[in-house]
Amino acid sequence: MAHADLVVAVGEAAGLAAALSAREGVTPRQLEVRKLQQGLVQSGAYLRPELEAIKPWKAVFDRMYVKRLDGPNVKTGKNKRDLAEQLGTARGTVKKA
Repeated sequence: MAHADLVVAVGEAAGLAAALSAREGVTPRQLEVRKLQQGLVQSGAYLRPELEAIKPWKAVFDRMYVKRLDGPNVKTGKNKRDLAEQLGTARGTVKKA
């Protein structure tokens, strides 16, 4: 799925969530997820397979400033320079794609 297609589909999902919420008199957070999913499937904008196919890249951040963020997708390195070089390598990969 192209980036523009993804943006359009997310917008459609937001619009459908707003319409269903207004119709049912609830906030979007209170909306039953199944109803939203069914509406998206009917309109051809169901994103779950595409979103599940996305593989996250490893992140680089300084624990001195980011204290409550952790997970399996974090780069490790000997020092900040090593992390910066890893990040630069990843950026080069994006530019080539």
